Amino acid sequence: MAKQTSTQLDSTRVRELIREFMETESLLQEAVGGAVDAVLDPETGTPVLLRRAQAELRLLLQQLPAIAWTVDRELRITSLQGTGLAALDLKPGTLVGRHLSEASPLGAPDEDLLEAHRRALEGRPADLMLDRAGWVWQVHVEALHDAEGNAAGVVGVALDTTARAQAEAEVRRMRDELEETVQLRTRQLVRVNEELAIAGEELRVQNDDLLAARRELEAERQRYQELFALAPDGYVVTDGKGVIEEANRAAAAMLGTPDGSLVGKSLAAYIHPRDRGSWYLHLTALQSGEDSAGPWEMQLRPAGREPFFVSVTGSASVGKAGQGGSASLRWLIRDVSAQKEVEREREWLLAQAQEARQQSEDHAAVLDAVISSITDGIVLYDAEGRVSRTNAAAGALLGLSASDWELSLAERLRRAAVVDANGQPLQPDGLPVARALRGETVHGVMGRRPQGVGPAGLRWLLTSAAPVYDRGGELRGAVLILTDITELRHARDELEQRVAERTLDLRSTLEALRVSEERFRDLAENIDELFWLMETGTHRIVYVSPTFEKLWGWPVREIFERPERAVDAIHPEDRDRVLAAWASNAKEFNQEFRILWPDASVRWLHAQTFPVETVEGPAQRIAGVAADITEEKHAQAAVIQMERLLVAARLAASLAHEINNPLQSAVGCLDLASEALADGHDPGPYLAVVSSALDRARAVVVQLRTLHRQPEMEERRPADLNALITKLLPLTEKRSEAGGIEVILELEETLPPLMVMPEAISQVFQHLVINALDAMPEGGQLRIEGQRTCDPDGVWIRFADTGIGLPPEMWDHLFEPFHSTKSEGLGLGLFISQNIVHQHGGQITVQPRAGGGTVVGVWLPVS
Repeated sequence: MAKQTSTQLDSTRVRELIREFMETESLLQEAVGGAVDAVLDPETGTPVLLRRAQAELRLLLQQLPAIAWTVDRELRITSLQGTGLAALDLKPGTLVGRHLSEASPLGAPDEDLLEAHRRALEGRPADLMLDRAGWVWQVHVEALHDAEGNAAGVVGVALDTTARAQAEAEVRRMRDELEETVQLRTRQLVRVNEELAIAGEELRVQNDDLLAARRELEAERQRYQELFALAPDGYVVTDGKGVIEEANRAAAAMLGTPDGSLVGKSLAAYIHPRDRGSWYLHLTALQSGEDSAGPWEMQLRPAGREPFFVSVTGSASVGKAGQGGSASLRWLIRDVSAQKEVEREREWLLAQAQEARQQSEDHAAVLDAVISSITDGIVLYDAEGRVSRTNAAAGALLGLSASDWELSLAERLRRAAVVDANGQPLQPDGLPVARALRGETVHGVMGRRPQGVGPAGLRWLLTSAAPVYDRGGELRGAVLILTDITELRHARDELEQRVAERTLDLRSTLEALRVSEERFRDLAENIDELFWLMETGTHRIVYVSPTFEKLWGWPVREIFERPERAVDAIHPEDRDRVLAAWASNAKEFNQEFRILWPDASVRWLHAQTFPVETVEGPAQRIAGVAADITEEKHAQAAVIQMERLLVAARLAASLAHEINNPLQSAVGCLDLASEALADGHDPGPYLAVVSSALDRARAVVVQLRTLHRQPEMEERRPADLNALITKLLPLTEKRSEAGGIEVILELEETLPPLMVMPEAISQVFQHLVINALDAMPEGGQLRIEGQRTCDPDGVWIRFADTGIGLPPEMWDHLFEPFHSTKSEGLGLGLFISQNIVHQHGGQITVQPRAGGGTVVGVWLPVS
C-alpha cells in the first residue's frame, strides 16, 4: 500500500502545482498587466514556465507501472511480474498456483477479468478498463498457443492508468480554465496597458511582486523536480551538444554513476561505441528543429556493469524563446534488456525448432533406409486398405512384384496363394491387415504355397499386424510385418518328433523307477534298522519305514501327525545332547541315546544321517538309519561290571597285603610287649610300634573309603581356591625347603568362588603337590597357576614341576588304580583325585613340560 499512497500523493501534487500556476498568473496579470508579456509566449499567449511544466508532466505520466501475468487452461496463475506489483503490495510470483477465482493480479477476484480470460481461451482476445478500489487499469488478455496451435493458457497485461487518467482529466479542466482566463486576462491586459501611464509608481510595486512570484514559481519547479527524480525510467536533460544538464536517479543508476555527478558530462560517453553514430544522428535531427526522435534501441555501457539495451525517446524544448536562447533536449531512457533476453530466447527456441525439424527429417530418412534394408517384410496401408509403402523383402516373401501392390487385395491374395496355419486358403476378411484396419492387433502364422509346389514346400510366415492412429486417436492405416519362419517351423516339427521320442524314453525310465521304488520299499520295510527320509529346509518327514513301531513302540502314522513326539520320547538325560548335535549338523548326525517306551521301559538306539545328493545341486533331503543297540549296551554293561569285579579283586588283594603287613608287625610287637610285661620290662616301645602299624592300616582303609565316597550337594559350599592352596602350602613348606624346591604362586586375584567340597578339593591339591615334590629329589621349581576361563566358564589350577617326568609306559595307565612309579603306596592317588574332580563336573589332565618335568591341570566349573 506504500506505492499506492505515493502515486496518489504525486497526482495530488500535480494538481496543486497547476492550481498554484493559475493563482500566480492571476496575481501577475491583475498587478502589472502588459508587463507580464515578458513571461508569456507571444505566439500562444501561454506562460513559458507553465508550458514547460506541462511538457514535463506529460513525460512523467508516460512512466506509469504495468503488470503482466500468465495462466494455464485451468485459469491457475503460472507467472506474475511487472513494476506495477509494488502498487498492490505484491511481489513477482506471489500468486503463482492460485486460481483466478481465488486471487487476481489486480487485487480482489474480479468476475469481469475472469470472464475475459475464459473468452481468450476460446480464441477471443479481450480489452477492458477496470476501475476497482480507486485504481484504473487498462487490461488486454489473449490466448497462449503451444507448438500444435492449441490454446495452452492466457497472457494478460494491465497498465495502471489511474494517475494518468486523473492527470489528463485535471489537465483538460485546467486547459479549459486557462484558455478562458487567458482570453479574459488578455482583455484585462489591454485595459491595463492603457492605464499603465497612470500607474507608474504602482508598476514598481507590481514588479517587486513579480519577483516574489518568480521565486515562488522556482520553489514550485523545485518541488516538481523532486517528482521528476523519482520516475522509474531514466530521464536526462542535455544541451544541444549532448552535455548533461540534469538527470534523475533512475538515469544515474542506469549509467552506474552517483546522483549529481552526471551534470556536465557528455551522454555519448555512456553509449556503446557502435551505437554512438545513431545517437548523434537523432541529436542532429533535434538540433535541426524536429520535435522528437525515436523511440529507438541502443546499448549503454555504464561504469562497472555489462552493456545492456535501452529504448530511447528524445524531444526538444526551446528555452528563453525569442531571446536567442538555446534548445534543451530531453531523453527518456527505458531499460529493455529483459525484453531483449526474451527475444533472444525466442530466437533460440526457433533455432531449436528448426533443428528438431531437421532431426525429424533425418530420422525419417534413416527410417526409410531401415525399412528398405531390413530382412523382414514391412507393408504400410492407408485407412482405405491401399498399400502406401513396402520394402523388397515383403515382395519376395509373398511372391509379388512392385506392380502387384497396385492390385486389389483379393487379387494380391490370389497371386500370393497364402493359407492359414492349418493349410486352408485365407479369405480377404480374415487377413491380418484386414483385421488391423478394424482396430485389432493380430499375431499369427500363415503360409504361402509357391506355384507348382506341394504342401511340403510351404513357406511359413510369422505375421504381426497393428492399427496406426494419429495423435487425435483417428485410424490412419495399418502396418504388417512378415518374418520367414520356415526353418523355425521345420525345426519345431523336428523338435516335436524328438519330444515324442523322449516321451517314450521317459515312460520307460518312470517304469524302471517304479520298479526300483518297489524294491527299495521291500528292502526298507523288511530290514531290522529304521530308515527315514526328511526334507532339509522344512525338516518335513517324507518317509519312515515300519521298523519305527518296533523301535519307538507306537504306530508309524503318529510320527507324521505329531513329529515332536519322537523328541519327547528321548530320555531326559540324553535329550539336550541329542538336540544340540542335531542343531549343529543334521546332515552328519551320529549319536547313541536312550528312548522311553510307553510302558516306561528304556531302549538304546544308534542313529546316524547322511545327505542325499542329486544332480540338481545341493542335497534337498536327509536320509537316516537307526538301530536298536539295547542288547549291545547290556553286553557292554556286563563287561564293565566284570572289569569292576576284577578291580575289586585286585583291590582286595592289595588291601590284604597292605593291611596284613602292619597287622603282622602289630601282632609281633604285642607278643613282645606281653613277654616284656612278664619279664617286668617296659612294653612302651613295642606298643608304640603297634600304634604306628595300626595307623598305617587305618590310613589304607580311609583311602579306600574316599575312593567310593560320593559327595552330596548339601555338602558343597562356596570356596575360594586361592585360599585352599594358600592354606595347603605351609604343610609342605618344611619338606620343600629341605629338598631345595622353590614354590612359585601365580594365582589371579579375581578367581570366582566355586561350589565344591573344600576338604575333597584340598585332598586333590595336596596329593598333586606331594607328587610334584616326590618328582624332584634333587630340587627344582614348582609353579602353581590359577586362571579364569570364559567358554566354558570355570577355573584352571595347574601344577608344573621341573622334576624327572614320567616314563613312557606310564602315560596310558596314569589314572588306573594300583599303578604307581613309587615304591610305597597303593597307586590310588591320581585315581581318587580324578574321581573327585569328575564328581565336581570338572576334568584333570597330565602333560609333559617343555624342558623337563610334568604339568598337571585341574579344571572346575563355576556352576
